[in-house]
Amino acid sequence: MRCDQRALPPLVAPAPERVVEHGLAAPGLLAQLLVGKYCDPLPCYRQEQIYWQRHGVFIARQQLVQWTAQSVRLLEGITRCLKEELQQSGYVQVDETPVRYQDPSLKGRCGQGYLWTGLVPGRCVVYEWHPSRAARCLNSLLGADFAGNLQGDGYSAYPAFVKTRQQVRLIGCWAHTRRGFFAAKQPAPQVAGWILNQIRLLYRGEEQLRQSRAGPGRRQVLRSSHHRMVVERFHRALIRLRPRHLPKSLMGQAISYALNQWPTLTGFLEHGEVEIDNNLVENVRPISALRFLCRDVDNAEEPRGMRRGSSARRGRCALVLGIIKSLQGRPTSGTAPRMRYGAVVRAHRGVRDRLPSSSGQPRRSCES
Repeated sequence: MRCDQRALPPLVAPAPERVVEHGLAAPGLLAQLLVGKYCDPLPCYRQEQIYWQRHGVFIARQQLVQWTAQSVRLLEGITRCLKEELQQSGYVQVDETPVRYQDPSLKGRCGQGYLWTGLVPGRCVVYEWHPSRAARCLNSLLGADFAGNLQGDGYSAYPAFVKTRQQVRLIGCWAHTRRGFFAAKQPAPQVAGWILNQIRLLYRGEEQLRQSRAGPGRRQVLRSSHHRMVVERFHRALIRLRPRHLPKSLMGQAISYALNQWPTLTGFLEHGEVEIDNNLVENVRPISALRFLCRDVDNAEEPRGMRRGSSARRGRCALVLGIIKSLQGRPTSGTAPRMRYGAVVRAHRGVRDRLPSSSGQPRRSCES
C-alpha cells in the first residue's frame, strides 16, 4: 500500500526465487529429501511418515517424488561439470559393480546391470548406469578425448579400451593381485607367506609416504629407490615358481594372474600421482543406496503420468549418488551432508533460469 498515494493500486513485491518452479520447498528441505532417499536410504513413503509422525507436517509422497525429479533435473548441470572434470584429468580409477534389479518388463526374473564408477582421487566421483559390462561403456564415462593413466582391475574391458587409445596407459591393482595369493595361503603356506610378505613391504612403504604427505615427485623418487627393488625380486620369484605349481591350482592361478598383469602392475613406479591399487574407487561404491537400483520402489511411488523407464530411474539415482559422494570427498568433514548439499542447491539456483520449463518454453524470471 502506498501511504502517500492511496488511490493507486498497491505494489506487490516479486515472489522470491524458488528452486522448484511454483513450489514452496526451500533448498534445505530438498537437500534433506535427496540425502535421505539416496544416502541414508529412505524411500519417499517413509519420509512422508517421518514428517507426519515426528513433525506433524503432512507432505504427500507424490509431492516428494515430484520435488525429487525436479531437483535432480536441476542438478544435471553439476553432473556434467563433474564428468568434464573427470574426463580432463590425467588419472582416473574405474570399477564396475554388478547389480541385479527388478523390472516389470522382465517377467519372472531379475535383470542384470552395472554401476560404473569413475574416481579422480580427492576431487570427484561420477557414476553411470549401464545394462552392459562391455568396453563401450568406458567411452561414455571417459569420453573420446581422455588421455592419461587409467587404473582398474584385471577385467578384459580395460585392455580392450586402452588398445585403441595410444594416449591412455593402463595401471594395474596390487590389491587384486594379493587376493589370489591370500586364497592360496592354505594349500601352499610357505610360498604364499613369502609372497604376501613382499607385497606387505610395498604397502608399508606406501603407508609411510601417506603419513608424510609426500607429493607425486617424492613418491616417484622413493618408489624408484625402494619399491622397484622389491618388485623386481617379486617378479623373478614368480618366474621360478610358475613351473612348480599346477595351472589350475590356487597358487598356479595367482601366479598366472600376476604375470599376465605384470606390465600394468609396474606402472605405479613411474607415476607418482598413481596409487598402488584401486581400493579408493571400490570403497566409494554406494552399497546402501544400491537397493534403489535393485528394487522398483521409485516406480511404485511415482504417479502414473510421471513413471519412466527403469533405466532412466537408475540413471537418475546414479546422478545424485555421484554428487553426494563428491561432496563427501571434499575437505569439509565438520559439515553435515545435508548442509553441504543444501549449499550446492542454493549456489546453483541460477541454473533453473537457463533450463527449459516442464512445458518446454523458456523460463521467465520474477522481474519479467
